Amino acid sequence: MKRRLAAAALVVACAGALLPAGTATGVTTAWTWRQSGAVGGGYQNVVAADPRRAGKVIVGGELSGYHRSADAGNNWVTSNSGMGNLVGYHVATLTFSKRLDNTVYAAGGALKGNGAFLASTDGGASWDVRATGVDAPQMSSLNPGCGNAYHPRATGNLIALDEAGTTKRIYLGSLNDGVMRSTDGGRTWRTIALRGAFTRTLITDPANPSILYAGVCAANGFSGAYRITGAGSTTPVVKRLAAAPSTVEEFAVIGGTVYAAAGSAGVFRVTNGGDTWTRLGAKFFSAASLWSGITGFQSSTGKHVLYASCAYPVAHGNGMYRSVAKSTDGGVTWKWVSIDPAKVHYTMAGTTKKWWLAPSKLEAMFGRENFETGQVIVDPINNNRVFVTGRAGIWRSDDGGVNWYPAVNGLGAPLTHTLAARGARMYAGVTDWTAVSSTDYGATVTRQSPGSGTYGFSAEIAANGSVYLGPGHKDKNTFGGVYVAGAGGWTNTNLPTGGKRVAEMTVGLEPGGGNIVVAAVQDGGLWRKSGTGAWKQVASVATVGLADTEASLTWPNATQPYVYLAVPSKGLFRSTDGGNSWTKIWTAEVLQVAGDSSSSSGRIYVRLPGGIARLDSPRSGTVDSGAISKVMVPVPNAGPVAVDAAGVVHVAGRTTPAAYYTSRDFGATWTDRADAVYRASASFPVDIALSGDGRYYVGLKRNGVLVGRGS
Repeated sequence: MKRRLAAAALVVACAGALLPAGTATGVTTAWTWRQSGAVGGGYQNVVAADPRRAGKVIVGGELSGYHRSADAGNNWVTSNSGMGNLVGYHVATLTFSKRLDNTVYAAGGALKGNGAFLASTDGGASWDVRATGVDAPQMSSLNPGCGNAYHPRATGNLIALDEAGTTKRIYLGSLNDGVMRSTDGGRTWRTIALRGAFTRTLITDPANPSILYAGVCAANGFSGAYRITGAGSTTPVVKRLAAAPSTVEEFAVIGGTVYAAAGSAGVFRVTNGGDTWTRLGAKFFSAASLWSGITGFQSSTGKHVLYASCAYPVAHGNGMYRSVAKSTDGGVTWKWVSIDPAKVHYTMAGTTKKWWLAPSKLEAMFGRENFETGQVIVDPINNNRVFVTGRAGIWRSDDGGVNWYPAVNGLGAPLTHTLAARGARMYAGVTDWTAVSSTDYGATVTRQSPGSGTYGFSAEIAANGSVYLGPGHKDKNTFGGVYVAGAGGWTNTNLPTGGKRVAEMTVGLEPGGGNIVVAAVQDGGLWRKSGTGAWKQVASVATVGLADTEASLTWPNATQPYVYLAVPSKGLFRSTDGGNSWTKIWTAEVLQVAGDSSSSSGRIYVRLPGGIARLDSPRSGTVDSGAISKVMVPVPNAGPVAVDAAGVVHVAGRTTPAAYYTSRDFGATWTDRADAVYRASASFPVDIALSGDGRYYVGLKRNGVLVGRGS
């Protein structure tokens, strides 16, 4: 099933302030929630380790916001409390303060014109969004890269701190507002240099925090690297460093020395205030790769141990790729640490469980062809521990880069589109990996990939146990269809719509026990398939719309003939003959419809932009004529809706903090079932699925699938 959110509805507000009089809430009745086994799988951009507390790490995702760990990534918990802003979930940079205990700074953004600067004073457990929109530095966790390339990303070391004096200064390298400065903890900003530059990296001079080094990509009249002297003054002095390569992706300070990763130019040691650039490993690093990460530490013997990482790694010749290199002598000699397949493990760090993504997507694993690195860091307390972020998650080595493990347990990163559940079985349609399934209430999952589509747009488990999936292309209306699971795998049901995406589907039962599938096809109308028969179109695009993948179908009772369709641009439709013919019964903008199988009158609930309406007798007449009465139920900022077999209504609230409401009196009063895990994770719910035996699944736009348990 799918209960999608309208894009315009991603507005959040304080849940407590919006609860109507008489609405019941109770933290004492919270259910227990956990992240499902569908962990990792999403791009992680940046990572930071606490310089004071061993094992404390925070990772920032392309879309998923923040996760923190107290055990070096063995276990992650989502830490998006206080966010309330979609832009902040696109994390571009992240750093711990070296002077202010438990203080973390971060910035994010998706596109030009969007930006958010955040701070945490509790080690990343919660966040204060200090500046947003046009008043914040413009950032991007995605695009553009240099020359609008997708990789390397405009992420990494972009926050520089001068905390030595009474006035604490925060500097930030922005997407195209140049280098900016804040003296009030990130609440207000002004550009001090390089306005219009695509800033790629920013650090303070190791000996003088009023001197900054900024790396940029060659665009908009800027190139290479710049030294900014007197950065805290009213008139900073900017000098282009003539010896620098045309693009500098990352600066890092190691043992008082500046090092740089400079795209296709390779890796450099930078001395003499930035005037001297010494290329390291000139014959080692390939110009076909874009070197974008540099980190390291000074050993007990005074040697500089370095790690360098890249986008677009070149093949080593054994199925592995040269994406991460290490030097133990300050860059004089190098070796690859990503090329030994026996040293790249697929058991999740700190567990005995194999990562679900590894068996079917080896090419996305560390050291493989499609693994693009985001950032590489060395743990400041345990220098043998190295973290590498990138495509599909974060990897960790505890022995200086010899062995690598995916540190993804609890990292809820996949974007969920749709959910279906029945008993212990659960299916989730996700971004990039099509779908995952579980037979143990989501504790462990297996990837499912019917067809050629990489997105799972619709899923349904029929009353007789049959499973249907509707995959599709990420951006185009192609690679679609309806597939049914069988003993030998997935079978294409041959929906004759030219591969168009199935926005939603629902399943009823024939009198003889066969399945009746109704599918809403993007730009293809409504289609119906009964038993082993062929598909037939039962409603045209002109009738029901379906211009995109926003649609909702429900068959409240699989043995009865009543089916309902909600299309936001068209309204609410009803079929009284098992999906063969359709009548519009309401011209309102209906975002979702959910049926109550316990109701003798066929009660349904519909989600509107302004709330949820209950339609108690919807089997005949129309709402527009007044023949069907509607009752608005008092639930704040409603997200997806579902009704269980006992008639209990479930609503995932789009609130801050996140809330999960249930009502046992048809929506008159509500109880919040969210616990701390749910509140920190579920800001953007997109779907709900109910197991029927006390498990509750919530699919999240940013953070995988949560599984709740309660009564």
